[in-house]
Amino acid sequence: MKFPMKLFFSITAAFLVTWVGSVNSLYFLSWLLYRDSIAEPGNLEGLSLLILFVFASPIIFITLSFLFYKNMERLRTKGVVLGGVIGFYITNLIDLIVVRMYVQEFVVLPFIILGFLFINRPPIRNFATGISAGLAVGFIAAYHIIVIVRWLDNTLVASFYSLSLYGSLSYGEMLLNNFIITVGLVAGIVIDRHLQKRK
Repeated sequence: MKFPMKLFFSITAAFLVTWVGSVNSLYFLSWLLYRDSIAEPGNLEGLSLLILFVFASPIIFITLSFLFYKNMERLRTKGVVLGGVIGFYITNLIDLIVVRMYVQEFVVLPFIILGFLFINRPPIRNFATGISAGLAVGFIAAYHIIVIVRWLDNTLVASFYSLSLYGSLSYGEMLLNNFIITVGLVAGIVIDRHLQKRK
């Protein structure tokens, strides 16, 4: 695998594991440490835990990026990325049908594990690069297109141009978001198959 793709997969895998792992760990530790406490107005219980994760996340991300890059096959980096992006894609599709009453990262975690376990199966491995790259680029493109749409509508200020943007999507924006991601998925598969035939 060439350097740009190795870098892309290692950074994407590190981001997915850091993000999903941090959210799941934060919820679990909060439950473990504060399950018997009673929250009161002004109670900042759990804030120290959140601050710890905020400061630790960049270190974890950089470390994982290096490890995934150096150990691409051993850590099954492609499988981690494939499972992660498919997990997020499926939760986006679910959001079109039902109101989200769950933590998205809880659903994505099993997909990352499945991707890690089954990436070496020939049918999956043959399409892994196209699917992963297509979905990842689709997510990035969809996010920025929605930002541009909101900027044109003068509604961007409320979302602060952050990841929280996804928490306030209208149904029309959700449709646009999923359409762009799906286009990215199809384009990724088609381009990857075309490149494989040229080899």
